[in-house]
Amino acid sequence: MGKRRTGRWAVIVLAVCVLGAWIADTVAAARVEKTISSTIRQDNTTAGEPRVWVGGTPYLLALATGTVPTVAIDMGDVDVPDFGLVTLRTDATGITVTPQQVLGGDWQGATAKYLVHSMRLDGTSLGAQLGMDDLQISNPVDISPMGEPQTEALLTGTPPGVDDRFSVLVKLRITAGVVSITPLEIRSSPQVGPAVQQQALNAFTWSSDSADLPIGGRASSIQCTGGSILIQSATDNVRLNHDNLSPRPGIPATG
Repeated sequence: MGKRRTGRWAVIVLAVCVLGAWIADTVAAARVEKTISSTIRQDNTTAGEPRVWVGGTPYLLALATGTVPTVAIDMGDVDVPDFGLVTLRTDATGITVTPQQVLGGDWQGATAKYLVHSMRLDGTSLGAQLGMDDLQISNPVDISPMGEPQTEALLTGTPPGVDDRFSVLVKLRITAGVVSITPLEIRSSPQVGPAVQQQALNAFTWSSDSADLPIGGRASSIQCTGGSILIQSATDNVRLNHDNLSPRPGIPATG
């Protein structure tokens, strides 16, 4: 009987220790996430609080390894000139940090093995570029939320100067740092003449130099995913600072 009680107490003590360690780890991670979020908001005077997630289970294992596996920083409804409201995101992986940075969250000077900046254009923001206020974006292969990313997209909208909606298959490409959307074929359209069809097809053309996009560098990929167009830049072995860790690097604050 005594051995059973001793065993039961040992299990209880172990459970309490595990729970205590988990709570301490969760609190530490949450504190770091809040510090990063507050720093980015202060530097950019953003209207909303950036959402931050730090990876690693447990997070405090980084005290021993000197590496935080991942951090993701997401900002929705960022007002970008000429685009309107867009979603921006930063993902850093393999971040080499000191114990002070692990606990404090000031990662200025830390080194990330890989840094990705993303810009997600929905129908409203891309439509602002194309002059279509009713633009819809869909995956041409699988319209479900879990559909695989594609380098083509199906755009549906009413082109300027045309009275009806067209659905056009477009290809998404990057050439010499220029991001482009090029129409391939009309998938559905009203009964109109060839000249109007060609006018409508041409209206689904768009391009932009990487330097004019809030992605912190030369574009490396463009895909259709989740009913939007995702444009990304990627850099290896980056020393982090408050600007390049922000999802809106180099964008003037708008309030």
